[in-house]
Amino acid sequence: MLTLAISAVCGIIAAQFGYYQLPGSSWGVFLGAGGFAVPLFAITFVVRRKFQKIVNGVQNRTQQEQQQLQRRISQMQASGSGSAKGAQKQIEKKQTEVIQNAIQELEQAQPLCKWNIAGERQLNTLKGSFYYQIGEFKKADECLRKCFAFDPMIMAMKMARCYQNGDLKQVHKLYKRGTRRFRKDKGTILYALYSWILVKQNQIDEAIQVLSKGAEKTGSEVLQENWKNLSNNKVRQFSNAGLGEQWYALLLETPKPPKSRKKVSRRRK
Repeated sequence: MLTLAISAVCGIIAAQFGYYQLPGSSWGVFLGAGGFAVPLFAITFVVRRKFQKIVNGVQNRTQQEQQQLQRRISQMQASGSGSAKGAQKQIEKKQTEVIQNAIQELEQAQPLCKWNIAGERQLNTLKGSFYYQIGEFKKADECLRKCFAFDPMIMAMKMARCYQNGDLKQVHKLYKRGTRRFRKDKGTILYALYSWILVKQNQIDEAIQVLSKGAEKTGSEVLQENWKNLSNNKVRQFSNAGLGEQWYALLLETPKPPKSRKKVSRRRK
């Protein structure tokens, strides 16, 4: 990292100055430490501030655009104009455009990564989640390998990709790590995902144990309901649909399209 290199050079110069100007004293050590620390903190502060400005701007704009999109789609569905499939295609198309624009904007922060020690991982975290959302999984995998998993959804995305790539050992490791890190309701998505994977592997007894622990730790009604269904041999009734967008954001299942008001009113007539 350039920041560390520059700070190290400054520290060495300052230490040598102190040593030759004040031989026999300990000023060389203090000047060296100060010569290293001052540029390190100064450069880090300036670069981080500029870096966060770009990243936060992209996140805020993307979130606002996605919220506006969801409101328009909800209004269209409520009014009964257009088909459910048509609405879903519009959501996917616009969502892809919004995220592609966001990824392109994030490239402005890439040159700053050589000055910011954590910058690369922070960018990978955001870009990995963006690529995942639009189904560009190869690019998502590249980013998620070197990212910060400070959010349960990022951990869930990593678990989902390991499952899809057939790496079940890594799925188990991530589940263990994630449930230790994210306590209470924050870990709900991890218990839900891991139990879903176990059901897909026909490991029902293991899934029951996970759901029992998850329901106790998180208080989730969805986990509790799934535990009851599996315990009573109602495997087909296992469903994470109750988690809503949080579950469907993993792209493992597709939500059923809502029925338009027109169709409902015709049936009532």
